[in-house]
Amino acid sequence: MMVGWVAGIALANGDLAVNTLLSDHMVRQRDRPVPVWGTAKPDTKIALKFGQQGKTVETGRDGKWLVRLEP
Repeated sequence: MMVGWVAGIALANGDLAVNTLLSDHMVRQRDRPVPVWGTAKPDTKIALKFGQQGKTVETGRDGKWLVRLEP
């Protein structure tokens, strides 16, 4: 499992995957929302925490999920 800077993902089950584009040394645009996405089993609730931000999302029927962190 890749955690890198997305260290606060709470695993609801072992099938959670974060997109491999999100990794150490990645470059992102300053002062823009940060999308974090991946896959898990359908209808899985995912909690993501980064710094003081906490976001939750539920996967769709296709197992995909997306959270946008504030800049």
